[in-house]
Amino acid sequence: MVNPTVVSFPEWDHMLAAAADVMRGPDEATRRRLEAFFAPEVVDLDALFAAGHIPDAAIDMPAKGDTGYAPDPGTRVLVVRRTRVDRQLLDRLPQLRHVQKLGERRDTIDVAAAGERGITLDFVPRPALEATADHAVLLVMAALRELPRLDRTTRESTVAAGSAEPGSTAYNWPGVAFGRTLSASTVGIIGLGEVGLLVARRLRAAGARVVWTSLRGRPQRTVDGLEYLPLDDLLAESDAVSLHIPSTADNRHVVDAAFLGKMRADAVLVNVSRGLLIDEHALAQALRRGELRFAALDVHGSEPVPADNPLLDSERVILTPHVAGGPRSLMTQELLDLSRGVSRALAAGREVAR
Repeated sequence: MVNPTVVSFPEWDHMLAAAADVMRGPDEATRRRLEAFFAPEVVDLDALFAAGHIPDAAIDMPAKGDTGYAPDPGTRVLVVRRTRVDRQLLDRLPQLRHVQKLGERRDTIDVAAAGERGITLDFVPRPALEATADHAVLLVMAALRELPRLDRTTRESTVAAGSAEPGSTAYNWPGVAFGRTLSASTVGIIGLGEVGLLVARRLRAAGARVVWTSLRGRPQRTVDGLEYLPLDDLLAESDAVSLHIPSTADNRHVVDAAFLGKMRADAVLVNVSRGLLIDEHALAQALRRGELRFAALDVHGSEPVPADNPLLDSERVILTPHVAGGPRSLMTQELLDLSRGVSRALAAGREVAR
């Protein structure tokens, strides 16, 4: 007998797991998990549950790391983030009536196949991704200009108190070397998902040349008119390289000594994705030897950063404490939008696609 699963999450993801807990409603386990999700912020969970709980829904999702999970054939609503919803998956779900997507990109969903079945689609915008893209651009610009060096040099190059005339100006009085301007730079984006595309658009608006690549091989489509380059060519041409790929077993330490050796010695590396993408020891060595100019990282191999992290002693790196996405409370709207979309679909039977 088929288990009458109503709502399936075919992938484990920290955002989808939080949304599933909101939909399940309040109990000791969901409260504990959501408190940990939002920490160190304190969120009104009672209000979140009151607005997002779906009492008549059976929620199913795989455990973290479970690669053998398949959605139940009785699934009525599918909630996805990165899962590819193709014709083959739809054929395995004869009861499916609605797909709820976290994020606005449609290229992971076979919209035509869904339309043939009368399956409705809803795409939830993600303000937290806008914040992440802002932070990535901030780090690119700060790394290109070597902002910590300018700050340090300014503090070290003062004159005796009272010796400077009020209102006096002295252009570049320490005689520091300039970094690169963004408008004169080529920035390589590795991974043109939602955040990568937001970053690319911001950089291009600022006058940078933006190129991109995929680690999955040459894509068969043009994205937003952006120039595609194979990885080695991108590394050779880019003044800054920004990582926007998921942390998978295949991607662990993708930025290793060989990768760094293909970058230009005057280039900078930025990462707002996941810390395990980078071999931090290899990066520290490259910075120490002058084989890479600068790095700016919001994510780290272990968090909080341990005291023996080799990058802590480097003056050629900016480190921020995994804050690119802004406050966790920013994500409450995304969780509620997912829940409300599912509720509408269950109530209506068929939800009119936006």
